[in-house]
Amino acid sequence: MVKKLLLSYCALVHLYAPSYAASSDSLKLITQVREHAHYSCAECHAIDGNPPITDQYNKQSPTLAGQDMDYLIRQLLAFKAGERQTDEMKGIMQDYSRSEIKKIAQYFSKQPLKIASNLNPTIDTLIHTQKEDAIWVEKGKKLYQEGDIKRNIASCQSCHGIKGEGNKIKHAPQLTAQHARYVRMALHEYQQGKRTTDKAFGSPMQLITKKLSNDDIKELAAYIQSMTPSSP
Repeated sequence: MVKKLLLSYCALVHLYAPSYAASSDSLKLITQVREHAHYSCAECHAIDGNPPITDQYNKQSPTLAGQDMDYLIRQLLAFKAGERQTDEMKGIMQDYSRSEIKKIAQYFSKQPLKIASNLNPTIDTLIHTQKEDAIWVEKGKKLYQEGDIKRNIASCQSCHGIKGEGNKIKHAPQLTAQHARYVRMALHEYQQGKRTTDKAFGSPMQLITKKLSNDDIKELAAYIQSMTPSSP
């Protein structure tokens, strides 16, 4: 199955390359499977960094399109060094040099973020209705934009921006329209101490997530998924 998916992605390379103005070297980097890898980058994150939302698997691959290049480099190097670990990424970056990792990050950072106009938020392993999702979005919006003074929780937008555009100075990644299931996964990993890539910057995500309830995380994730970019 994996080989079939890879062949499908490779067959699409010539169609996507002109649109994304990517070099053949970059496309080769994200579509090849190296010795210690389970998959290519494109198999999970799609050739353009906009993977589909699905409820067919236990996990959801994050959107990489338009993400800050330096942020992507830090994360990929963390995977390479074993400082960040997931079953899917285990060993994958082992065979890539720092210069190749930079090319991969640069490639995905230049891809346009695609927002689904007809997004069905109920395509999720967290089974819920459209009505429930709308309620979660409103509650998540308030926490994202205002925080919670009583619980000493800073607003998410103070670092990630009002539209989730991210903040390079604060080392905060773009969140706009990130999949809700992936956001929940990431926040729980910070909360449980499984993800510590914010340690170099004072561990803000680990500290904040410890104050969040499961409902907070569910609602924030729903709101983040509903976000659209600011107008140019």
